[in-house]
Amino acid sequence: MPRLLMIKGFGGPAATIFAPLFAELGELSVIYERTETTFLDLDPAAEREAVEAVGAYVEVGSPEEIPAAALAEAAERPPDGIITLSEPLLRTTAEIARELGLSHTNPVETARIVTDKYEQREALRRVGMPTPRHARISSAADLDPALEAVGLPAVLKPAFGAGSMLIFEVDSAADLHRHYGEAIERHCRSELVRGTDPVFDLEQRIPSEDWHGDERFGNYVSVEVLMAGGAFHALNVSDRTRQLPPFRETGLLLPSSLPPDRRTELIDAARGACEAIGATDGPFHVEVMTTPDGPVVIEINGRVGGSIPYIYEQITDVELFRETAKIALGIEPITAPEFDGHGGMFNIHAPGEGAVTKLEGLDAARELPGVRQMMVAVHEGDRVSSMLGLLGGMIRVIAAAPTVDELFAIRERVMETVSYEVG
Repeated sequence: MPRLLMIKGFGGPAATIFAPLFAELGELSVIYERTETTFLDLDPAAEREAVEAVGAYVEVGSPEEIPAAALAEAAERPPDGIITLSEPLLRTTAEIARELGLSHTNPVETARIVTDKYEQREALRRVGMPTPRHARISSAADLDPALEAVGLPAVLKPAFGAGSMLIFEVDSAADLHRHYGEAIERHCRSELVRGTDPVFDLEQRIPSEDWHGDERFGNYVSVEVLMAGGAFHALNVSDRTRQLPPFRETGLLLPSSLPPDRRTELIDAARGACEAIGATDGPFHVEVMTTPDGPVVIEINGRVGGSIPYIYEQITDVELFRETAKIALGIEPITAPEFDGHGGMFNIHAPGEGAVTKLEGLDAARELPGVRQMMVAVHEGDRVSSMLGLLGGMIRVIAAAPTVDELFAIRERVMETVSYEVG
C-alpha cells in the first residue's frame, strides 16, 4: 500500500477528520506540530489517538523542527507522497518534497508565490493578466513611496494572511500611516503568521460590478480548483455575500447562481492564475473580483477554501480532503461533483476589539433547521479583535437548503439567535 506523509500545523482540519479519510488510501505518517491555539478547540489526546489508530504519529513543538522530523520519518518509513493542509507550511512541505524526490506536489517556487500576495501580483502581471498597481511595504520607510506608486483609493493587506486579517481601506496618506501602525501592532497576535516578518502589500482598489443583480451578494467569487499532474479542474464557482467594512468576509454559497457564461469567464481567470504561478498539483482557492471589464484575480490560495469541504459533505458525495490526498499519491481525484441543493457558510465576526462580555444563543442556533455545523473559536472572557478577521474571534456556520433564498433565510435566523458582544 502507498504511504502518505502528512505535515500538520496551524490551520486545516483536525486529525480526527483527516486521519480516517487518508487511511482509506494507504498507510499514513503524520508530523504533527503541537500548537497552543485559541482558533479552534482541539483535544490533543484525541488528535494523537486518531493518528495512532491508523498510522505513525511524530510530534514537534515548532515549525523549525518539522523538516528534520519529516526526513527522519521518511528514512524509517519511506513515503510515496506528501501533503499539508496547513497554509503556513506550504513552503516547508514543498521543500521537504524536493529533498525526498517526491512528485505530485507543487514546486517550491509555486509554494513561495502562493504564500506572498506581492509575488502573486507580479506573476499575474508577467503573463499579461489584469492586475492592480501594487507595492511592497517592509517598513514604515516604504509607506510614502508605495502610496506614490499605487495611488488612491488603495487597500493595505499582509503579504501572507487569510480570513480577512488586517485588511484596510486607504483613502489618504493619513489612513495609510494609521492603518500600518495598527497592522504592525496586531500582526504578532495572529497564530497564522507567527514567525513571519510583518510585510504588507499596498494595492490599487479594484473597481467592482454587481454581476448578480442582487444586493445580498458581494461583487466577487471564489473558484474551487484541483490540479493534478498539471491538469486544471474547476470544481465549482462559489458566490460570496456582501462584506462587512472594510473587507471582512461574511459568507459563501455554492454552487454559484451566476449564468453559465459568467461562470466560464471566472473559471478561465482562475485557470490563467494557476498557470501563471506554475501550479501543478493540489487544491487552490482562487478569489476573483467581478468588474465592468471582466474578472480580476484578487488572490490565489494554495489550499481548499476553509469551509468548502464541510459544505461538500452536506450537498455532495465528495470528501474533498480525501481527494486532495489522492493527488499527493498520484491517484486520480474526483473532479466533477454533483450537487444536491445548495450549501453555504456564514461568518459572525467579533463586533469590535476587547473582551467578550456576552456570547449567547449558540445551542439554539445549532438546532435551527438547515444548520448543519457550527465552528466556534471564541468564548466569554476571550480577547478578540475585528481587525484580525476570522482569526480574531470567529463563529462559522455551515448550512444547507434546497434553494439560495432558503440559505439566506437560515443566515437571518442565525444572526437573530446569536448574541455576541464585546466590552
